[in-house]
Formats: sequence, C-alpha cells, structure tokens
Amino acid sequence: PQSIGPPVYSSNWAGYQAGGRWFRMVSTTLKVPPRKVPHPHDSFNGAANISLWGSFVGYSEIDVRPGGGADSVAWQGTNVGTAAFRMSPRVGDRLTISIYYDRHGHTYFTATDTTQHKTQTVRVHVGKVVYRQALLFVNVDPAVTPRPRVDTLLWRFTNSHVTTYAGVHGTVLGPWTTRKIIETRSGTSAGPVVLSPSRLWNHGRNFGVWLRHR
Repeated sequence: PQSIGPPVYSSNWAGYQAGGRWFRMVSTTLKVPPRKVPHPHDSFNGAANISLWGSFVGYSEIDVRPGGGADSVAWQGTNVGTAAFRMSPRVGDRLTISIYYDRHGHTYFTATDTTQHKTQTVRVHVGKVVYRQALLFVNVDPAVTPRPRVDTLLWRFTNSHVTTYAGVHGTVLGPWTTRKIIETRSGTSAGPVVLSPSRLWNHGRNFGVWLRHR
C-alpha cells in the first residue's frame, strides 16, 4: 500500500524521497525558471535534481540549473564522474529528465528539451548496484541571502514517475514509503525552515519546492 512516512530533515535540500524498495528508474518534467537564488560561489545553488541512491554503492544524479544556458543540465555519479549534457535550454523550456538502471551494470542518464526538440542519453558502467531510494529535490545553501520577503516557488516537478527493480510503476507515491524532505538551518526539526516542498498533487506526480521567507 501507499505509505507516507515521517518527514526527513536536511541542511541543504528539500523535496521527496521514495524508499523501502529497490528502484531502477526515476523521472520528472521541469519548466526552467529564472534564477531566484544568488550563486556567488556555486552555479548549481538552487538547482533541481533527481537521483537514485544506495547504501555503499553511492548515487546517480541529474542536476538542472535555474536560468538555463550552456552547461546548465548535468549528470554525475559515484565513480563515474560528471559532465554536462549538450544542450542549452532557455527560461521557459520544458525539460524531461530520467535516470534508468538496467540491472546489468549500466545506468542511463537522459535529458530531453521538449521545447527545442533536443535529447541526449549518456550510458555509464556502474556494475551491480542496489539503489534503495529515488529522490526528487532542490538544493539551496541554508545561508542564502537575501531571504525573500514572501515564500517563493523555485521549481515545480510534474509528471514524476518511479519504477522498482521488479517493474512496479508508481508516481512519487506508490506501493513504497514516501517521505517529505525539509531543509532547515540546523538540519533538524528544531531549526528554522529554509526550503520545503508543497503537498503532492495529480495523484503524486506533481509538487513544488518553496524558498521560505523565514
């Protein structure tokens, strides 16, 4: 059955995680927003991300930087390095991104700009791994300044899907445990909230991530 677990607290990202199964695929669609978070030292501060993660085996991840432009969409992973996709999305472009593990030692990173009709898939060798979590999130430096005067929507994740090793399909919700990730200054429930996701809607396919004003 679908299960909503207690929230998870972090010091640098917010979104949702699916756990309790082995996951081979995660995907979502994003509309590239203008940059709303300053980035004096890190151009991926405020980026949207999807990831497959496993204990001891590491992670595979796609990052999308706000504001668009060359090198704004990149893939990375444990022991396989990192590189940018060969595309230059504009603000307002719709991007569909996905990570797929074929259970035979290869992970596929795919990014498609459906506005410009460009797509690229990168295959890397990762060996035999077990991904125990699928994550969709936004990362923001908790010390970001200036803080907004009102809560500010940074990203909206839409048409999100997750698939298990056994071929069970779901949205962010599924026959697994879904948990909300909330970013606070301390990384604990006692700290002031910096970044947090909205409720899920569209049967668990969609949610937004908001930079909180206090």
